[in-house]
Amino acid sequence: MRSFLGAPIVARGEVFGDIYLTEKLGAAEFSEEDERSILVLASQAGVAIHNARLYEETRRRERWLDAVRDITNAVLSGTGSDEALVLIASRARDLVAADLTTVVIPDPDGNELVIQVADGDHADVLTGRGFSAEGSISGAVVLSGRPEVFEDVSTDARASQPVVELGDMGPAAFVPLAGHRGVFGTLAAANRRGGPPFSKESVHVLEAVGGQAALPDVDDPLEPPAPD
Repeated sequence: MRSFLGAPIVARGEVFGDIYLTEKLGAAEFSEEDERSILVLASQAGVAIHNARLYEETRRRERWLDAVRDITNAVLSGTGSDEALVLIASRARDLVAADLTTVVIPDPDGNELVIQVADGDHADVLTGRGFSAEGSISGAVVLSGRPEVFEDVSTDARASQPVVELGDMGPAAFVPLAGHRGVFGTLAAANRRGGPPFSKESVHVLEAVGGQAALPDVDDPLEPPAPD
């Protein structure tokens, strides 16, 4: 490489990347005019990237507001808990672009946990599966009230978790499913092995969706929060 010209791609004070040119055609070095041109090009690229990110952020917020509205309407209309949990699973999967989401709650006897709803890959295999809370990721999340996030959940030793047993799921996040009486289950999202991990933002989204459950009792219909 005999000639080189570079400039940062910047918009609103944020550096998005760099643009590089090498091997000037017809001359040994790049000229001052070339420098001015690449600065203009870099500036235009920065504005385009910034606008694209703003558009995507707006789209995410619109999807989030739609999800909150749908779940809240289910709560206020007295929709049965199963239908509301289906909404939670499907909206969560859309918001974080997951391959699979599951909603886990205790069975009626309280002896084990059950995958009440599954949405996406393996949904037909997972729906209705029961497993012991002890020695499972969901059981740990219910007890601690804190999320657990994995780059590869298939390597986790808690084999009683059905998502782990699948063997082909990698990145995963389990968050508490909260009602008026506290944490009673989990909302989980997973991607196939080799898929993208879940960011802190995605985990926050899952926690917020899980917090919309507001189930006073897993056997009762959803109810709106009591007035202060």
